[in-house]
Amino acid sequence: MDLSGVITNSFADLLSNPKALVPSLIVSFVILVAAAIVIFGIASGFGYSIGHLAFTPVSYNASGTPAVVSSILNAFSKMYGVIVLLAVITVISFIVSILLNGTIIAMGDQIYRKVPVNISKAFAFARSRYLSLFGAGIFMSAITLLVIGAAALGIFAAFSSLGVFTGILCTIFIVITAICTFIFTSILFFQINVAIILEGKGMVAGLRRSFEIASRNKINIFAILIITSVVVFAAELIGTFFLIIPILGWIISMLMGLFIFVWISIVPVYFYRGIIAQGRVDVNNSKQRITKRNM
Repeated sequence: MDLSGVITNSFADLLSNPKALVPSLIVSFVILVAAAIVIFGIASGFGYSIGHLAFTPVSYNASGTPAVVSSILNAFSKMYGVIVLLAVITVISFIVSILLNGTIIAMGDQIYRKVPVNISKAFAFARSRYLSLFGAGIFMSAITLLVIGAAALGIFAAFSSLGVFTGILCTIFIVITAICTFIFTSILFFQINVAIILEGKGMVAGLRRSFEIASRNKINIFAILIITSVVVFAAELIGTFFLIIPILGWIISMLMGLFIFVWISIVPVYFYRGIIAQGRVDVNNSKQRITKRNM
């Protein structure tokens, strides 16, 4: 399967198997409900305090601090429960997203092999590989945060010590370097979750496998990243127009986003199966038998 086949076949096959969208739809709905609870808590606590302050004359407390500042701080202190809830939801969302990605990859392999999509089997298989998937997710997230942190620190240092003009030049250089780093790491990590799910590898072995595949297919992987990025941008643009239509437009926009998310997740599966079929990478036959038996 060539590069165009990876893109078009994965897209068309997913259109023919909308059942693969169900796990993402469920997770998205739960996250939206949780986010609504948090937003309501913030609005009912902090929002009330700010609205009250808007009609209160400026005054000062005994320490000389404006009463408005003290009231805002007090409003935040009363929302500690909401803040804790937000932190818990963020952590749970990260954990669930890793399991969801593994499930989608397993379903993507079912779709590629033209077998009926079985969500429960895909979920069970992803759950059995969860520790490796979680380790890979933590590792990739740490790399991302490290790059963002280094870039932010570099920009701050540039403006603090080199002046505005030189700071702008340094910022441009730092941003370009960060983008190139993200592209490089995206190519290296492109197949890590696929190796964990389809070959039954652990995190470290999956990382090595991803590096091995990337070293032999870097141009094709880079092209896939560019194409999928363009598709995501186009989908976001089209989805924005649908948001003009109340309710129905929002639903259409959300479903488009879910479809693109799942499609991007199964593209690496099609790429992997394609290069295996072409004999461009070595295959561990025992692991392949394990994968086919369970999925």
